[in-house]
Amino acid sequence: MSADEVKRRLDAHSDSLEQIADEAKLSPRAKEKLAKARRALPAMVGTIAFFWATIAQRLADWQLPAATAAWLQEQLIPGFYLQLSAAKGSTAAERHRRRDLAETILARARSPDGVWGTLSEEERKDWEAKARDCAALFQRSSSCVEGRNGQLSLRHQGLHRLTPGKLGALRVLHNYVIQRPDKTTAAERFFGQRPQPLLPWLLARLPLPARPRQRRSAA
Repeated sequence: MSADEVKRRLDAHSDSLEQIADEAKLSPRAKEKLAKARRALPAMVGTIAFFWATIAQRLADWQLPAATAAWLQEQLIPGFYLQLSAAKGSTAAERHRRRDLAETILARARSPDGVWGTLSEEERKDWEAKARDCAALFQRSSSCVEGRNGQLSLRHQGLHRLTPGKLGALRVLHNYVIQRPDKTTAAERFFGQRPQPLLPWLLARLPLPARPRQRRSAA
């Protein structure tokens, strides 16, 4: 939905809540809470407007035909966004509903009768990767590092101090070793291509450890 549509719906819900509060003769304190919630609506609408403005800028930079831009904005990006948000549903029924809706929209986007049918296999993979990247923009700004920060906090609490070397090693493991269920690392998702295997790279550059000191025989 556009920012204008989101604003219209939120305003309508707020109007309904205020009417219910008047009919129920709620206390001034309860009505103040409703008013406080309403004052937050412009920021929420602004977030939606910023997201769509960012998407519009990307589509403009790619210099796409109108049909391809509409296909991305109305089908492929929403489908991948619902796919990402499905795991965040508060109930199992809501998660299933979002997944089913995502599959329906993505099936429509991948119809051979539309833009999808005019693309090569390489172009399809490229546009899907770009659409996933656009869908992931509508997230909390710190969501990409919260998991790592949480892990570092737990380690710091248990060890009381993390040395720069330890932090560097954990950063490398997080970016180049730990994989998601789809077998991709954080570095691969960021750069858009699979990096070199970490262990062979290290073996080619790190010096071999020194031989242990030979034990002296007893006198």
